[in-house]
Amino acid sequence: MSLIQGESLLGTFKEILSNGNELIVNYPWDNAKDNAMWVNDMIPHSAIDGRDMQDKFLNWYNNGHLSASGHCFDIGKTTIVHLLKNEKNKAAFCSASEWTDNASGNGALMRLATIPLYFYGIYLNWKKRFSNIELSELFVEERLLHRVITESGVSSLTTHPSPIAIDTNRYYAALLIGCLQNASKEELLSSTPFVPKGLPSNYWEMYPLRAEVLDVITNFKSKNEDEISNSGYSAKALESALWNFYHTSSFGEGIKKVTRLGDDSDTVAAIAGQLMGCYYGVEGIPHNWIEQLTLKELIIAIGKELLNGPINNQQVSVTYKNVLCLYYNLENSYYDIHRRSNPCPKQFKTMDDFDQAVAQLVENFQQNQVSILNDITEESDRNQVIEISNKILEDFKKRCQDYARPSLKDRLERFSQPSRPAFLLKK
Repeated sequence: MSLIQGESLLGTFKEILSNGNELIVNYPWDNAKDNAMWVNDMIPHSAIDGRDMQDKFLNWYNNGHLSASGHCFDIGKTTIVHLLKNEKNKAAFCSASEWTDNASGNGALMRLATIPLYFYGIYLNWKKRFSNIELSELFVEERLLHRVITESGVSSLTTHPSPIAIDTNRYYAALLIGCLQNASKEELLSSTPFVPKGLPSNYWEMYPLRAEVLDVITNFKSKNEDEISNSGYSAKALESALWNFYHTSSFGEGIKKVTRLGDDSDTVAAIAGQLMGCYYGVEGIPHNWIEQLTLKELIIAIGKELLNGPINNQQVSVTYKNVLCLYYNLENSYYDIHRRSNPCPKQFKTMDDFDQAVAQLVENFQQNQVSILNDITEESDRNQVIEISNKILEDFKKRCQDYARPSLKDRLERFSQPSRPAFLLKK
């Protein structure tokens, strides 16, 4: 879902550039109210297209969009309830009337990283652009960094209308910004809330965090391992991520320690992995883990685009745009194969039918690739598109063999046999 957030953000970049002054001049900067409802007032100013993001989440839920296996293997109750409700109402974000602590699941925190990464790139770009005009540099920096943190909180309102979920997102965004600013682990994990460079030291007094989140920040270091849980509750998930980061010294060690705690270990490992990955960098991630990633090249392309595009003040690159187009073509072809591998009016009748469909997927990809390459003028862009898209094709071919083929083969074998032993009636 983090990849989907990134894809959605990149689709809004043109509008963000054209409304650049709104990022600074018109963005509210008054002290917050005593409760988190002030975040609701930021929604009209948000650059996040909440409806587009939710439509993409639903595409993942229904069709496996941007998933490793081609299908959604699990989804949180809070997430799906609000996705379906907002789809029915055509809502971009959950309304303030829906805010409740019962929606404080960890699903919004799990997918957070793309939001601060993207808006921090915009912050770096606009800080550079405003450095030569008559505006207080501190004023600009404060407003921009405040926006990075606030947009991170707003992003939770697509699926998790909870002040606690908002504040775990806001604080985690501050930690990720700190990593990008090369803050030390001691600074990040201080018992007082961490404030990124460029924001006033009393920022968390101006924009207070919920008591449940403050309690985690203040007390997580004193907890024993048996007091830490990989809970589905966002504040406890935050506590586990911070505790495991504090008690380990490498990305690999940290992720292993998180997963060994059990419970909702995959989600909390994704949460901890954002902070650990941002702190240790890609060089700190075990190489063999990276090599096993499905759609690795697409993940790298989206990551680079999220940070480098805003910094360089450019719309999405030629490489990314065309790679994504080829990815969508492959995804649509695979969806048809996956559907026909299961019972349906056009289901495959034989394994030969399946193999022919996979061959057709490859042929369609090659034709689309040639067509796209003809419109790319720069040789370097052409080479990148070829290299990345060919590797994505191999991932889809493997997906066909690992996921679609076994289920089809099992179904054909089961239904080719009589449901019960045949016997002859006695005369």
